[in-house]
Amino acid sequence: MRSSVVLLVVLVVSLAARFANINRPEKIIFDELVITKFMNKIREREFLFDVFPPLGKMYLTAASGLVHWTVPSNLTHVGQELPPGSGFAQVRAINAVLGGISSMMVSVVCLEGGITAWPALVGGLMNGLDILSTIQSRVMMPDTFMVLLEQIAFFFAMKSWNAAKRKSRATPLLWMLLAGVASGSAVATKWTSYAVVVIISSISFFGIPPFLTHGGMAWPTVLSFYAAAASTYYFFFDLYLRWCNRSGEHDNFTTIPFQASLIGSNHAVDSEPMEPWMKVYEYNKLMWMYSRGIRGDTKSEPSWIDWILNQRTTIYVIEKYEASSRRVTTIVNPAVSLTISGSLLTFTVVLFLYVRYLRHKGSNYQALRQTLQRGSVYILAWIGSMLPTLAVFRCGPIYQYLPALFFATLLTAQNLELLMPKLKAAVSIVVILAIVAAFALWSPWVYFTEISLAYHSRLLAMEGWQR
Repeated sequence: MRSSVVLLVVLVVSLAARFANINRPEKIIFDELVITKFMNKIREREFLFDVFPPLGKMYLTAASGLVHWTVPSNLTHVGQELPPGSGFAQVRAINAVLGGISSMMVSVVCLEGGITAWPALVGGLMNGLDILSTIQSRVMMPDTFMVLLEQIAFFFAMKSWNAAKRKSRATPLLWMLLAGVASGSAVATKWTSYAVVVIISSISFFGIPPFLTHGGMAWPTVLSFYAAAASTYYFFFDLYLRWCNRSGEHDNFTTIPFQASLIGSNHAVDSEPMEPWMKVYEYNKLMWMYSRGIRGDTKSEPSWIDWILNQRTTIYVIEKYEASSRRVTTIVNPAVSLTISGSLLTFTVVLFLYVRYLRHKGSNYQALRQTLQRGSVYILAWIGSMLPTLAVFRCGPIYQYLPALFFATLLTAQNLELLMPKLKAAVSIVVILAIVAAFALWSPWVYFTEISLAYHSRLLAMEGWQR
């Protein structure tokens, strides 16, 4: 199968899944209410603090500007009916396009990493037909944008490493600069994408094989990544604070010098305005302080271990009738979840057998060794992506699992490379069919389709899903 065919299939299937009934639900859901409030403040250039970095809200504001959309003034609560012609579907559609591209990028990263066509197709469709990923790219939330930036950063880093293995001089530096820009942008969208920075810098600095085979990259190249990532991160914060420079009702918890730097502040004459770089520092300090003050409610939000085991759901919106209901409920596609769990178990067994019996067998198992090396990196990235929530929030909405899910998908695709070509194709087809079937079965939770309460009960495969 040609690589171009793989990418086309993944893109078409992913876009079809996301654009089907894109106007549903006809209600404002979950964090969309908060997002629209931020979008209004950005348009009015009024300062508003959030525990998450500002780039995601800036992206959605820019996306709404592309379709000349303005936030309806009467939005007050989650589940509220959207006014006719409100334009929500157009802004959601922009996110859906990015979701389709994000799914294709999984396959692009797989192919750039030396994974063959069938496993790359599996990787792309695991993302393209994952229920959680599909829902997040059909709503007005920035997580899909963040994951896409994370994927682009890792792709650019792979291009840099491959160029370094060819001993090219200028190209590794260029690709690493681009990786730094994409990484900084991802972290400026949400801190939960930080693992991509750690993985890229670790591989580049230490020369982890098989990504790099001749030791770490040249110092200027490694430093260019850090410089580009840090500069990009700072740039977007500075841009936000320079644009949203008007005092408002939500800046009174900042320091007096910070407030004095805002137009219309009562403290403008009491203190010298704060320097721009100090404002960026204070904003990040506040983000950290308030983030550490958040502790998720384990009764309503899943803990990080529940994400992996797919034990709980997050209900975004629900509409109940006498004998039926409509709802948007996020879960990882059960077939995707089982495939990842099976992949992790298989990898662990193969790694044990290799270390115990095969590592001294010379070059006969070189391909196996490289597969296990790549898989080990993906496992560390998968676990590392969950550490911010584990350390800071303890638990939270399941969409915080999306950055980790990207690396879990890469691990699964990499593990399929352990199989013989014919078996690889057969197993890939079985996995794809299972993913498609599971997506079709649970699709009423994606598209806000009215189903009977009996049918809904049959979809509750795990006890925790009822929460």
